[in-house]
Amino acid sequence: MKNFQRFLQEEWQSTARFHTQLNPVLWEGERLRPQIRAKLLSFANAWGEFAKIPPNLIDDVLLVGGSAGYNYTDKSDLDVHLLLERNKLGNRDLVDELAASLAARAAAKHSDRRIHRWPRWPR
Repeated sequence: MKNFQRFLQEEWQSTARFHTQLNPVLWEGERLRPQIRAKLLSFANAWGEFAKIPPNLIDDVLLVGGSAGYNYTDKSDLDVHLLLERNKLGNRDLVDELAASLAARAAAKHSDRRIHRWPRWPR
């Protein structure tokens, strides 16, 4: 167990990067660059249309992932999530199962969704 813990610690230290600013390729200070924001929202809208989610059920669009914070690396990404008003959807278990199925189908179909292939990420 100690070897595994040491491995995890070494792995974490080799991949963890803490910065005092958000990734300047994506962010201008604390705000997403307008072209990045527009592209991410287009992905969110495409997902909502693909999943046939009525717009009135979408409560918010969330941005998560390593490049959404201060610990990004050259392998970090961004993930866009739609926050739904699940209580308005009826059977929550069925909704969760349907959402997982749709997400898997969309990921397989749109695995190449990229904003841009950056030549060099800031370190």
